[in-house]
Amino acid sequence: MKSTSSLANLDVGNSDGLVAPGNPLLDNMPAVPKLSEAMRLMDQKATSNYSYSSREESILRQASNIYVSSAKSAGIVSTVVAQVRASYMDRDLRMPDYRNHTIAANNFLHDRPTRNSATPPSRSGMGPRARPRGIVVAAPVRMGRRCLADIVESVIGRGCVMTRVQTHSGFSEYAQLRSLRVQWPIEGKVLGFAQGFLGAFDSVFNTGYANRIGSPQFRESQVVAAVTALGVVSNLGLLIVEGIGTETSTSKAAHATWDALAHFTRTTGIPVLCLATPGAVICGLSQLPSVAGALAPQGLFEITRSGRAEENHWKAVCKAQFDATLRVAGIARMPEWLPAAAYDLTFGYPGLLATALSSISLQLLSLDVKTLNADTFHTYGKQALALHEGDINAVRQIGRGGLYREPSLVRCGDWLGVRQLSSTHPAPQLAPR
Repeated sequence: MKSTSSLANLDVGNSDGLVAPGNPLLDNMPAVPKLSEAMRLMDQKATSNYSYSSREESILRQASNIYVSSAKSAGIVSTVVAQVRASYMDRDLRMPDYRNHTIAANNFLHDRPTRNSATPPSRSGMGPRARPRGIVVAAPVRMGRRCLADIVESVIGRGCVMTRVQTHSGFSEYAQLRSLRVQWPIEGKVLGFAQGFLGAFDSVFNTGYANRIGSPQFRESQVVAAVTALGVVSNLGLLIVEGIGTETSTSKAAHATWDALAHFTRTTGIPVLCLATPGAVICGLSQLPSVAGALAPQGLFEITRSGRAEENHWKAVCKAQFDATLRVAGIARMPEWLPAAAYDLTFGYPGLLATALSSISLQLLSLDVKTLNADTFHTYGKQALALHEGDINAVRQIGRGGLYREPSLVRCGDWLGVRQLSSTHPAPQLAPR
């Protein structure tokens, strides 16, 4: 006979899959937005409410934070919210088995090794109802990955809230960390990822786990279990991993870091959002099929640059960037020639356009000039993008077609699209949507 307990005024059996109303961890989560709602939400989150002391400050601040939503990016936001909510449904604190799992994770973190034991036993087993919930987004550099992370974090929620849960023995309070952002480690090593995770965790909770990186529980053989346990104990909603580039994610050392992220979501059911370049995905992740299966169980989400100057999205990007930069500098209306000239200069990368327009605007302000022609735009814009000229030219040349050796494509892996790289690195398990 199945025993039951009265939890949150519901008769709940000790069984799997409880999704009835009243799940305390869902109270602090937004509803899953439809596509149109997600686009409006993204535009609201991307709007700055700062007041600026000068036009120069306004240009520098706003240009770097402009993000023009699209159906693809809005679909990513909707998917992330849906995954976080589904994860919290499975990790229901009203259910005794999951509460016991969080208690066991806490004990693992804070039990001290015995006198006869050099290291504590690893307790990083599967959580009740855990399933992998990885989300991989492939986007080239200068395509707004940081801004997208800002928006996702804002939608899901930042920081920790306390959640009260009623049990048969009274009330218990649990911490709920809605989202946590970490950078991919500089050398790609799993210990660097763990150090970043612990540091980000400490900054939220004012704890000192990062200082214990050399203790038995946090040595390399145990550190993945410790990171996993922290995710469970804090009832983490979403882990965001940023800055995943080709060079640092394709080394042999990086394999362990990819595997650690897969282990994290596989054993906890906590969604992991990986914001990577196409080179990192095709030359790194896709070479580890079992890991890719956990981090991208629904396939790959891809954000691509505009293919033509005439595309409505590119025109919207130009208009948004113009309003944040050149209009502030005194140019009243966006010239009709600007979208085509901007595309020729930047080849459709919004981040490069932000760099060029902010530099041109600052030049115009310093000279007290309130007019702009195409020649001046090209001259100043090319100066601003001198650092990236070689990369732009290489991508432009590859885009014209022809056969290229694998090393040539890999060197441009952070700039190219998934399909261009897949010609030498087939990845059928990561078919783009």
